[in-house]
Amino acid sequence: MAAGQPHRYAALAAVPAVLVGGVCLAAAPARLGVLADMLSGW
Repeated sequence: MAAGQPHRYAALAAVPAVLVGGVCLAAAPARLGVLADMLSGW
């Protein structure tokens, strides 16, 4: 997918990291600690 382009590698790695962080932040106030713990434990 990145086809040897380093900036594409960084972008492709950053997208899932940001999505998982967003899920953890959304789960914390919703009292879904089990979901947040599972995702942050990886």
